Amino acid sequence: MAPGPRFGAGALTRYEEVRDRVRPLRIIWLTLLVSVVVFAGVVWLLLRRDVVPTLPIGFLIYAGVVVAFGLPVAPFVRRRVETSPPGADRSEVARRWQRGWLVGQVMKEGVGTVGLVLALLAGSGLWALAFAVASVVSMLLTPPWERDLLARLRRAPPGPQQDLTRR
Repeated sequence: MAPGPRFGAGALTRYEEVRDRVRPLRIIWLTLLVSVVVFAGVVWLLLRRDVVPTLPIGFLIYAGVVVAFGLPVAPFVRRRVETSPPGADRSEVARRWQRGWLVGQVMKEGVGTVGLVLALLAGSGLWALAFAVASVVSMLLTPPWERDLLARLRRAPPGPQQDLTRR
């Protein structure tokens, strides 16, 4: 997605700066996705050995519900973390957006990983499949997009530093 004329003078520089902020997040996003998929494969192989549940099933169900609750909570936590104070400059808005996105993705990956551990403890391939699919799909639905950050930056007042890559 190339910058359009609506960004005005210096749009290409701003777009490149935004792209440079989003690129590392895509690597992290892919890493989190792959970690859940690989761990799900390991759990699946271990479950083929007829694992007997080691904890009471009531506890496992309760823990599974608590862990699964992390998926619908993740977007709220993300929005809370990425909310900038009034008057924050564009650099601060960009940093908070990155931080919020990371927190949301890590929560979703954590649900998958902890859910897979519970599936292993419960000896349930169905649980493993459910937690892995829920975690991966929720992460696939929220990749880091330049347009999300650009939309936030359009609403932010310009600060003394226009370069978004400075810390």
